[in-house]
Amino acid sequence: MTLSADGTRMFANGHPAGAVVWDLSRPARVLRDPVAAACEIARGGLDEKEWMRLTEGLAYRRSCP
Repeated sequence: MTLSADGTRMFANGHPAGAVVWDLSRPARVLRDPVAAACEIARGGLDEKEWMRLTEGLAYRRSCP
């Protein structure tokens, strides 16, 4: 197993299909900036209606920058 110089790909040999390459760029982005990654996954965060449904007694505030 070997990592690329920039740490975004992992290469492994010995798989029946030959060499395997994993893209590690997304996990690396999550580790660098977890809030931005969560907002990307959530497509911009909660709107006011979703916030009120999911949080009890908390005033609305924008959840993603």
